[in-house]
Amino acid sequence: MGTKLTVHLQAQNFGSTGSAPVKDWAFRACAIQGCQQIYVVGLWAWGDKLTASNAAGHTADLGTALTGIGIPISLFLWAIGIVLFLGLPDFYRQKPGAVPDFYTSILRRKIVLWVSRQASWISLWLS
Repeated sequence: MGTKLTVHLQAQNFGSTGSAPVKDWAFRACAIQGCQQIYVVGLWAWGDKLTASNAAGHTADLGTALTGIGIPISLFLWAIGIVLFLGLPDFYRQKPGAVPDFYTSILRRKIVLWVSRQASWISLWLS
């Protein structure tokens, strides 16, 4: 119950804060994007180090080192995902309503057919 309350207070949702100020939404988006960029910079630095090592002719077995670094990171990210999943309010557990004739209405739109045909042609000619 404490986890649910903590996550609910830290990660407000559309169901309870639809009238939140824009600056709050912008701050949350920037925080998420900043965490993502830090992670990506770490991956780039790691890849650069491996490339430099390979270019210098060092072919050391990095299996244990990579596993020792990668497994804790993956466990940490899984833990965050589980806490977020279990801490989401009931608003996110609602079953969505049915969309009648969704596929029929999609096929009536010419832009959807055009983009599908174009993607098929691109795949055909570039393969």
